[in-house]
Amino acid sequence: MPSEHADVLDLAERELNIALILTEFSSKSYANGNLQHAADARSKAAAVCNSAASRMTPEIDAPGAARIKSALEEVQGTLARLRVSTNFTLRVRRAG
Repeated sequence: MPSEHADVLDLAERELNIALILTEFSSKSYANGNLQHAADARSKAAAVCNSAASRMTPEIDAPGAARIKSALEEVQGTLARLRVSTNFTLRVRRAG
């Protein structure tokens, strides 16, 4: 069983690393004016983060989970700080 816990936590950690990369891409895309890329990357990062969080839930008290919980909090904090581009959807509606 401990090996299963470690495997689940390793997978969650890899997912969170991917989510961090996506949040960084989203932030840079937004800064460069690529609103569609920014929104897509943010959406994907949120989905990957949610997947990692749900995967971790049963393992939350397993040894080594503190490091993963910290990574989860970092990703969630970064997602919360990313701009959600409502202006983009408004522009699309006006242009269409």
